[in-house]
Amino acid sequence: MKNLYELTKLSDNDFLSFLYSERGRQESKSGAPGWSFWALTGSAFALILFVYTTLKTIDNVNLLLCYYIFTVFCPIALYIIFLAELIRMVIYGDSVHVERLKNIAPMTLLLCLMGIYSSLTILGIVVGAATESIVRCVAVLVPLVMSFISIIIYRNKLVTTFLTFRVSALDWINKLLMFLVGGTLLLPLFGGLKHLTFGFSDEFEITFAIVVLMAIIYMLIRNKVNGNRVTDVDELIDGFLYRDWTRKMIVRKLELMRLGKSPFMELEKEYNKIVVASGLIENTKKRAKEITDKIQKQGLKEDELDGLLNEIKGMSDSMTLVLNSQTDFHERAKELINLKSTLGDSEFRAMLDTAYDLNFVNQVFGNCHSLMDMVNQNIVPKIDEYIKKVKEENAFLKKC
Repeated sequence: MKNLYELTKLSDNDFLSFLYSERGRQESKSGAPGWSFWALTGSAFALILFVYTTLKTIDNVNLLLCYYIFTVFCPIALYIIFLAELIRMVIYGDSVHVERLKNIAPMTLLLCLMGIYSSLTILGIVVGAATESIVRCVAVLVPLVMSFISIIIYRNKLVTTFLTFRVSALDWINKLLMFLVGGTLLLPLFGGLKHLTFGFSDEFEITFAIVVLMAIIYMLIRNKVNGNRVTDVDELIDGFLYRDWTRKMIVRKLELMRLGKSPFMELEKEYNKIVVASGLIENTKKRAKEITDKIQKQGLKEDELDGLLNEIKGMSDSMTLVLNSQTDFHERAKELINLKSTLGDSEFRAMLDTAYDLNFVNQVFGNCHSLMDMVNQNIVPKIDEYIKKVKEENAFLKKC
């Protein structure tokens, strides 16, 4: 991350050259042999055509045999995809940056797995498969559904992006569920093997083609969900050239795209609220002093009463804002600090040092205390006294 911020010191030409080289790198990765969008689409089309042609040339298909073949080879393909996703997300993780669980959880993979094993369960019942095979498919669904529920429950919790293959904000739950998912994915394979005699039949060719087709469709869906990183870098280049985006702003966006939010970014909004609230309370205190001095020198006038009452309400709102901003900052900071590795962000540590500095805190709450004293001792009693006086005068006029 330190090297990333060194980019802000580059000249405009060098910085633009870096962005173009990054764009070229992403374009090269996305166009790698066998993994590009068009290569995957072409492969999917060829497999669909193969299945269609094969089905036209045979009189009838043994659906039960196809089902057992599918339960043998599909879990193997899904297990390979599961391991590949797990390894990929560990390699590109980061222990300092953070994200909400809902933003990094492997929802695409979980939904695909749940859809496939739910279909296997239903198809097993329809074609009359052995009870054991159906039960094994249901057994796989249990940890998948539990993982999905866990994501829903902890969706707004902060987690580090070191291990982005997460289904829970709690490490022990995440490890348990991943162990159960990985341990059960291959269960239908062992049930299907008992009912298979291997050979290159028409059913084998059709079913194996469908298994590969499903793997390709998953990769297409994943690439679509993950977005186009080349387009993302194009947006940064356009921002630098045409929208007056600063180098620091672009580096921040690049960091966010690649690594996730730094703890500083996650807490920046709450920190700014504290700064704004502290400045507001100081200005409000000055205004309260002006009102106090004016009342002491000139007294109160009827046409000023409504405006004065509104100002007192505004002063109360300012103190509420200070308290709320401090509470929000503390709660969010505590959540980030509990992740421990977030303290590796120097900007985050500097922010905490400032927000929790005793002189700063004492000054803010000292201003709040002084403001409350002025309002309660100097302004409110004068208003009450004035209102009482007006009521007495009105009562006297009525008697007259």
